[in-house]
Amino acid sequence: MYISFLIDFCSKLTEHRISAHQKADERLCAIDLKISFCKPQIDLLMNLNISAEKFFEKYKAVLSEEQYNRFEDFTLGISKSLNYSDKEIVNLDMKLEERNKFNEKLYKTASRNNEGIALEKKGDLDAAIKIYEENIEDGYPATHSFERLMIIYKKLKRFNDEIRIIELGISTFEDVNRDIIVKWQERLIRAKKDLQFKVDLRITSPEDKTNCT
Repeated sequence: MYISFLIDFCSKLTEHRISAHQKADERLCAIDLKISFCKPQIDLLMNLNISAEKFFEKYKAVLSEEQYNRFEDFTLGISKSLNYSDKEIVNLDMKLEERNKFNEKLYKTASRNNEGIALEKKGDLDAAIKIYEENIEDGYPATHSFERLMIIYKKLKRFNDEIRIIELGISTFEDVNRDIIVKWQERLIRAKKDLQFKVDLRITSPEDKTNCT
């Protein structure tokens, strides 16, 4: 039973290593730090594998390639010792906390987007605007809220707000999505023309002429 557990666990590690190589661009760069693991936890083989499994499940998403390979080599018996410093564990905990916060923002953003879509379908644009603005203020880099606000503000002829959102979107995604930046830059030109036309129309309207006289 124990051998079966060890084989299954090693199989999971091997699959993870293959996946890590395939998604190297999504992993953090290797850090020149030494990790920490208390020596009493690695004295007994059975305790080692239990502790190793817990360690792997907790940190697998934030391990660098070098960190992961070192851990795997020890688990598979290729390396006879595994020494981690407290400094690197602290570093991994910080990365894990950042990742959890990022995922929490992702969840909130997706939930708000769904709520905003539902409000738009009901015709409650003011409430939808509030939801989308909250998403943008929260800072998660997703384009949906930007796109919907641009469309809604244009529909309501709130061109100053449309311009504000376009410019914020361009500054947010300029190093991320070049294609959408080009699209938004063209939209920004149109929005500024719409705003100028609205201003000119107000200046030349009969009511304004009457007031001026």
